[in-house]
Amino acid sequence: MSSIVTAVPSGVVQDWCIQSPWFGNQLQQCANATRGTQESDYQTICCDGSIIDTGRDLYTGGGSINIDDLVCCRIQGPQAGGFGPPLMGPQTMCASGTPVPLTSLAATNTLNVQDYLVTYTSASFGGPTPEDYIPTETPYCLWANTKSGVAMATVTIPAARITTLSSSSYNIATPNQTPVSSETPSPSETTSSATQSTSTSSAGSLPSRVTFRNGHFLAILCMLALNI
Repeated sequence: MSSIVTAVPSGVVQDWCIQSPWFGNQLQQCANATRGTQESDYQTICCDGSIIDTGRDLYTGGGSINIDDLVCCRIQGPQAGGFGPPLMGPQTMCASGTPVPLTSLAATNTLNVQDYLVTYTSASFGGPTPEDYIPTETPYCLWANTKSGVAMATVTIPAARITTLSSSSYNIATPNQTPVSSETPSPSETTSSATQSTSTSSAGSLPSRVTFRNGHFLAILCMLALNI
């Protein structure tokens, strides 16, 4: 496997986002003109799975992060179909996938990342014979503002290994992580906002504490639609 030498953010990052790289056909950004930031202020690193912080639960509110604590839960190889385990307590461990340091994937960014396929083996759809389910999944990326006094480290990492999906694959990508950022409100702030009937849907909304593997999740949706 080839490798590259590059600079990556290190230590505390004050301004950041974690979200899908696309919204429809548009490339998403973390930059905000109101806050005086622009796209070139950010370095992006993308993950074929979910991104978690081993030091704290990213969904308990915004604030700074330590990028050295971020892990990509890589979804590689066959995955078990059915319900995933309930997420009890802080999300500081991978519920599924293989944990790797996020910075080790720095060669993959929003300019070259692709959707990817995942095989859920023996996923049951209520029929007599479970079958493999192979959906298209959406990667998730970190945007880290490196123009705001962030330390940089020079590292040797594996070169990007990007697999472009064939035209025969599914064309609907499945989100697997709720967007979160340094601006995400804490649960107490979200509850207060909802009580005042002023809350709106946003990238900072809290995720469900129960995960679904796609085979059963789609089956449940179909059953609900058919009133089964």
